[in-house]
Amino acid sequence: LLKQIDAGGDKYLAGVNTEEVVYCLNRYDTISGSPYTHFTTIPGRLVYYSCGRLGCWGVNNASDIYFRYNVKPTACEGSQWWRVEGSLTMLEVGTDGSVFGLSPDGKVYKR
Repeated sequence: LLKQIDAGGDKYLAGVNTEEVVYCLNRYDTISGSPYTHFTTIPGRLVYYSCGRLGCWGVNNASDIYFRYNVKPTACEGSQWWRVEGSLTMLEVGTDGSVFGLSPDGKVYKR
């Protein structure tokens, strides 16, 4: 059961469940219209995950920020995490690749 879902990126879907497990759906499954889809599990635990045309970003329950390398429409799981300096409680990636985040003290940031 997903608690957060994101439809960004190059026609793929991603989200996080109540146990902080991250999932994604490759482009084919996203646009096929089939009721039988196969979500891919992404290693790691996050409370928020969002994708844009330049990649996917996530935040864990300690407010750490991560970027996921090599995310592609045919390989939505990517290859590895990169820890980004700072702290956010949530973030959202725009269609132009801009990343907006909310800090633990309620400030909004843009990258």
